[in-house]
Amino acid sequence: MKKRLPAILLFLLSVTTLLIAFKQTQQDNAKEALNAQDIAIKPTWQLYESTSWQIPSTFQTQAQQTAVYANEIQYHKKSRQSFFKAPYIIDDRTENRTILTSETGKSLNDQVLIFNGDVRVFVRDKTNPKENKTLTSNEISYNTLSKQITSQVFTQMTQANTTISGTGFKADNALGTIEFLSDVKTRYQPSSTRHN
Repeated sequence: MKKRLPAILLFLLSVTTLLIAFKQTQQDNAKEALNAQDIAIKPTWQLYESTSWQIPSTFQTQAQQTAVYANEIQYHKKSRQSFFKAPYIIDDRTENRTILTSETGKSLNDQVLIFNGDVRVFVRDKTNPKENKTLTSNEISYNTLSKQITSQVFTQMTQANTTISGTGFKADNALGTIEFLSDVKTRYQPSSTRHN
């Protein structure tokens, strides 16, 4: 019996050591899995089914109003980033009205706006309907300081009877001056004329 007692103690110590080592390995694996996952940053604030307006003060020379509708808006103060779901933006000025829609959007450093997924920009000229423009893309960026719209992906612009498409483009915020960067294609379809 005396010889069996140390053998049993040795066996129990071995099993205990194996259990501790096994638990330690599980905890290390759990820590690695947690570190490998993207940890969600909690927003500073968020809104659902919201509308916001920016109305200029009376001393500004250019009359402009901006309205932003979205299913969801999140703002992260620490990183100065916003995230939008299904944004619908209206920028109404004296000479034109711009409407932008997309599936998602975000802002970086409260300066650059990036819109993704079925992006559509419609610019309605209030004085000449032939100057109306529609821009479609899968992604566009807008820099609020330079007032420039850019894209690195396939983009198409339609105006009156003309369609221009290409990969990558630059434009001013009213789509007045546009530069397509590569694989540019232009299609002109004249209006049908009626003969009596």
